[in-house]
Amino acid sequence: MTEHASALNLDGLDGTNPAGFLAGLGVLAILDHLNYPARLWWSDSVVPRARLDGIASIDPLVEEVVREKDKMGDAPLLDYPLGDPAADVKFTRAQDVRRFLDHCRRSAPSAALSAALVCEGVEDNRGQAKPTDLHFTSGKQQFLTMARKLQSEVTRDHIHNALRGPWRYDSTLPSFKWDSTDDRNYAFAALDPQKETKLTAPGVEWLAFRGLTLFPVHPKGRRVLTPGVGGEWRSGWLTWPLWRVPLSTIAARSLIQAVPDDKAIPGRFLTAVEAWGVHRLMRSRITPEGQGYGTFRPSQVIWAASSPPEPRRRT
Repeated sequence: MTEHASALNLDGLDGTNPAGFLAGLGVLAILDHLNYPARLWWSDSVVPRARLDGIASIDPLVEEVVREKDKMGDAPLLDYPLGDPAADVKFTRAQDVRRFLDHCRRSAPSAALSAALVCEGVEDNRGQAKPTDLHFTSGKQQFLTMARKLQSEVTRDHIHNALRGPWRYDSTLPSFKWDSTDDRNYAFAALDPQKETKLTAPGVEWLAFRGLTLFPVHPKGRRVLTPGVGGEWRSGWLTWPLWRVPLSTIAARSLIQAVPDDKAIPGRFLTAVEAWGVHRLMRSRITPEGQGYGTFRPSQVIWAASSPPEPRRRT
């Protein structure tokens, strides 16, 4: 595909890395919230990179991301319950889940993010609300506490580095463990990486957190259904599409939600998405690391389009 003349290249965001993919979605969600006519797609190159329409250059984009981040400081998602905000979404009472979701409906970002974190009617064996399958933290790493810390301490430089790359791992701010290039299960490591201080690229973490907006969860029996996630916790995976057609937030969310959770993707789905400009399907295995923790393994291409057809009109 010929790159659009107006495209803003976000070369820091690698579509083969779950964190890079989520961060690209986060940029799209942020601009959508700020009423920009933004469209996102991914270069059809060896390493697919995020491309963006709707804003002229990197500096205004960074400013808008930071402006929206600062406004999130008193967002309903991060201030429930008032005066003593929850550390996580693993609520122990069903009414707390309902109250949390109702509270978050007061603003668009909080409503969308809360719907991507937890849903009513699904509990684990300890009676706690089951969160999204992309909730990889546990113990002292509390999801909402981590989000608050990122919201308050991520800087313009962090965001700029995330978008432009290469990512600098020089911060002790929290990680949601979505970055598959930072997989710590190295068989040949000289030292146990779990005992080392984990350094992060915090701008990526914040943008990826915002990208969860496009992954709303739903209950099904005793399971939480997360778009693109298949298998069981100890042997699960995330499958996601990369597309060459500029898509809006609504269109991208619809495409992501349409991805089957089957291990073998049905041929009819592949035929349909290729016609709409999807050029790759990526998959990363979810590896558990102890009680409640998880991480992504490096991804693989599980399907690639046979040829680059002319893209359809924008959605």
